[in-house]
Amino acid sequence: MVWNEYNDSDILFSCNKSYNSNVELNKYILQAIYLFPMSILNFFIFYTIMIRNRAQYSSNSFFILYGINCFLCGFLQLQDAIITRPFIYVMMLCDIFHQYFYSPRFLSTFNFITVSYGRVAVTITHGITVFNRLSCVYYPITYEKAGVSLFQTILLLISIAIDIVGTIGTIIKLSLMSVRMKKSERALYVTSIVTSIGFCCAAMFQYYFATSHTLDTSSLYALNFICYDYIFASTPLILLYNSRELRSHVFRLRKLSSNGTVFTVRTMSAILQYDRVTYKCNCGIWKPLPSLYFCRNCFKFKCDECGMKEIDLLFCPRCLEVSSVPDSRMKKNRCFNCNDCPLCENVLSARTCDEKFYLICQYCQWSTREAGVEDRENIKKWPIHENPRSDFFHEVVSYMKRLEVIENAPKELKSRKASKTWSALHLKDKFGLQKMVEKRRKMLAPETKPMDPHAPEDPPTLEDEFNPLDFRSLDELISQPLANQSDALLPARVALQARTLVRCDECERTLIKRDFGASSYKFKISTFAREFAPDVRLSRPVELSPGKQSHVLLSITNHSISPLNLTIIPLSEEGLIKCEMKPLELTLPSTKDANTPPKGVPAERSDIIVFRQHNRVGLQFEVVPANESDRFLGFHIKYTQNGAFEQQTLSDADSSQKHADKPLEVFLKIALI
Repeated sequence: MVWNEYNDSDILFSCNKSYNSNVELNKYILQAIYLFPMSILNFFIFYTIMIRNRAQYSSNSFFILYGINCFLCGFLQLQDAIITRPFIYVMMLCDIFHQYFYSPRFLSTFNFITVSYGRVAVTITHGITVFNRLSCVYYPITYEKAGVSLFQTILLLISIAIDIVGTIGTIIKLSLMSVRMKKSERALYVTSIVTSIGFCCAAMFQYYFATSHTLDTSSLYALNFICYDYIFASTPLILLYNSRELRSHVFRLRKLSSNGTVFTVRTMSAILQYDRVTYKCNCGIWKPLPSLYFCRNCFKFKCDECGMKEIDLLFCPRCLEVSSVPDSRMKKNRCFNCNDCPLCENVLSARTCDEKFYLICQYCQWSTREAGVEDRENIKKWPIHENPRSDFFHEVVSYMKRLEVIENAPKELKSRKASKTWSALHLKDKFGLQKMVEKRRKMLAPETKPMDPHAPEDPPTLEDEFNPLDFRSLDELISQPLANQSDALLPARVALQARTLVRCDECERTLIKRDFGASSYKFKISTFAREFAPDVRLSRPVELSPGKQSHVLLSITNHSISPLNLTIIPLSEEGLIKCEMKPLELTLPSTKDANTPPKGVPAERSDIIVFRQHNRVGLQFEVVPANESDRFLGFHIKYTQNGAFEQQTLSDADSSQKHADKPLEVFLKIALI
């Protein structure tokens, strides 16, 4: 075997006049028709993956390699269409430029090097892409001199070995995987297989070109050009055909359609949000299911707006010390044991120095020593800013309390039916003297007249320069309003927080009540609506187009302790999307009986029931939005809970209703967009 090596000396070119110039020109035009559009398409795919939608494709290593491959293919196609192919097919250029090819000049050398190195780079990226697909199906985790014909032959042989082994291994492994994995990987491995076929043909022609002395080298050279054209053209087209998402991003298909706007829900995080499905409360407000309660006595849904809230517990959020209402009043709703930093509002830590304590902030390093507070032997009750007129306010409060006693004395005497002896302390304004004094005071008061409109005066200017750091921030003023500008900031006592319980506004039964203790997260009484109503959520992204039929996939879950008999009725009100479905009846097992299928209900699929899994069922509905503003889908669900209220006592329900399964209903709206 002798290798064809003829790059050691100058390349001599001569113009062959035996070809028909018109035929060769038509060949170039036909090739340019697909070279230029394919080059533009490759560059546009590279721009879509690497720049415009980089945040979406940067986590996928296949698309990163594919974008680099598209850039190389587009560059080589553009170079072939502008430089290489014109000198091959346009015969008039040979007479003008053939003298520049007797020895390697700058233009010919640049073209030769870029084409050779570009093909090598395409070969390497394709081999890495095939290996990427092979590693994905066998180990599915998240991961992130070339001019001579001898080197190209060796590189193509290595690439073809990787292609054959990787492609066969990928096909074998994919045949053993689940249907879902086959669908997710189909577009990517079909692209690799189609491109591998082109590289195998190019490697075969390159091998014969390098080793054979009998075959026509010009024919092999032309076939090699055809193989690379197939590779460069099939690389963008095959993945655009198989990948719907990339096709929509490149051509912007999901933004406009012939009938109007197409709305799409893309991320799973948006689908699983509770706020997308709202239930109608008894007061008429639409709330998500976690924000609703259920009164087992009234059989109605309640929310924070219609439920009554009462303070159940007062505690410190730092030390979790519980305080009673009288104690919190005495402490002015503050905790004497915990202190916050007056600058950054973080908790202050106690440090010991010479058997005395001082407070320091671990975040901004502020300490009580900066405020001029001496170290204390007791860690509690640090000094705070006192109101200088607090004594005056205490006197006013005591005086008002004495007046309250005087005013309430006659009422107390009447209620007790005491003797009719009156003292001067209990006398009222019997002769109306107080009213006369108030009228005279109003007459002597100066009259207030509105001012006439006038031009605004010039505001005074600040002549002296000031430093903004010398003034306190708004948060500092709010935390310590009694501190003057010249006074140092002192540790701020932590404000107490309240834990509330919720009652029904109609029967005043307790709906939510926690265990005693600020650190407890359990509930003594909890009647969340999630435990008494079916939980409805979106399961798949939804595409809506006005006037077109779309599919909506919902999942309904039963979180209660009893089976649910559901009747789902679509709503056809104004502003809601029209749903073409008849009332559907089904049964959902409870969380305890989730492993046993319900009796009388088929487990197989139907036109509406997509799947069944324990206490969860998937339903598919066909909707037709009339306008672009219609984005909500409404349902009316009637259901009964078999034996859900059998554990109620006679104090909670009447004896006639104790064992009855009262039918319930709920209205809900689903925001599809």
